[in-house]
Amino acid sequence: MGKFMFTAVALVAGTCWTAAASDAWPQFRGVTGDGQVAAAGFPLDWSAEKNVAWNTAIPGTGWSQPIVWGDQVFVTTAISEKGEKPKKLQEGARDPSSMFMGPKDAPDTVYRWELHCLDLKTGSPTWQRRVAEQEPGIPTHPSNTYATETPATDGERVYLWLASIGKAYAFDLGGQPVWEVDLGVFPMTSNLGTGSSPIVVDGRVIVQSYNEKDSFVVALDPKIGAELWKAPRSKGTSWSTPFVWRTSARSELITCGNGKVYAYAPQDGQVLWEIGGIPSSFSASPAANADTLFLGNNGPFSTAPLFAIKAGAAGDITLPKEKISTKDIASSDAVRWWRLKSGPGMASAVVAGDLLYVPDGSILNCYDAQTGERIYRERLPAGSDVVASPLLFDDKLLLLDEEGNGFVVQTGREFKVLASNKLEDVFWASPAVAGESLLLRGVDRLYCIRASRSTP
Repeated sequence: MGKFMFTAVALVAGTCWTAAASDAWPQFRGVTGDGQVAAAGFPLDWSAEKNVAWNTAIPGTGWSQPIVWGDQVFVTTAISEKGEKPKKLQEGARDPSSMFMGPKDAPDTVYRWELHCLDLKTGSPTWQRRVAEQEPGIPTHPSNTYATETPATDGERVYLWLASIGKAYAFDLGGQPVWEVDLGVFPMTSNLGTGSSPIVVDGRVIVQSYNEKDSFVVALDPKIGAELWKAPRSKGTSWSTPFVWRTSARSELITCGNGKVYAYAPQDGQVLWEIGGIPSSFSASPAANADTLFLGNNGPFSTAPLFAIKAGAAGDITLPKEKISTKDIASSDAVRWWRLKSGPGMASAVVAGDLLYVPDGSILNCYDAQTGERIYRERLPAGSDVVASPLLFDDKLLLLDEEGNGFVVQTGREFKVLASNKLEDVFWASPAVAGESLLLRGVDRLYCIRASRSTP
């Protein structure tokens, strides 16, 4: 879709986003929260020597995605005196401190959390602010970081949620602090750390804290940080970021927890519908089109379910147990289709027209969005694990694996790789786009991909 339609979507989304900021990337997975962008101007081919407009070292560590407003790029990081870097997925899984084999206590190391602002054109630092300096309240996985939550902005303030110390923050666009709220720090399953990012919807900052002690979703006033509503939930860890599903009838705030998914009215937190019977925790966030919401998970002890929820659902829409346990595609009045061994792992799904794309490690699955039929299951060439969520632009997909391989895939019912690119870094953060610039955050640096003619 063109810039006009993109701006219209932003206005419908209930924010203060305007045409002047039509190239903004204001939160996790962009304006609509599902990794889709207007016709992008960045090149399809890049390498360390080609179409990299700039790359800027970011101190410390963080898997948070960069966000963009105007010519400002915002990114968070956590800096420790030990200077440890997060490990790749399989390396971290084999680490002795992974799962229940490592220490159960938070580290006795002081971390300094910072918010950095860079110039989009040049990558030069504009300002940086120290947000907090203390010991984390919980341990984390060797592949995770203490700055995994992506910030969000509404064009007036930048909002941070640092779950490992239990605090939410707001800064103005010049880096001056506006408010700070203590929401509590809570243990996460298997000491895997945190990851759910805040979002902004209808004049509210939404923070999801699904944990092993005191789970909740809360809406904060963006101006002063006051609580507008709060929905307590039963304990159970989730790393999924909340998602706003906008249908022709209403807006729904979707939160994916351990075993159950809720849809709320963003204005007051009223539960619109819920679906249970879903084993395991969620890492991926949902995707949607106008009439169907797609969600699922894939992890230890999970049957990897994938659901397609119809618009207009109400009440408890949990499938009967006999349908949930079947290996065939199931359905109900509210569930368009449901299938096993198909859900996303860490990378979120993305929907393009009548097709749904679900990454699974180094494999890309394509499903018919209306029927749940699998169209193809193909391995990415020379690909490693895809942890970053995919980007949909024009009629193409960008999939970035943790080894720095960036694959451009043609959408459609036939698997076709249009370009394969490479940067020498480790990538877990999802891509961000602002006009002709593609931003990729590695473990060491932030890269701006832009056609050479646009390079300053």
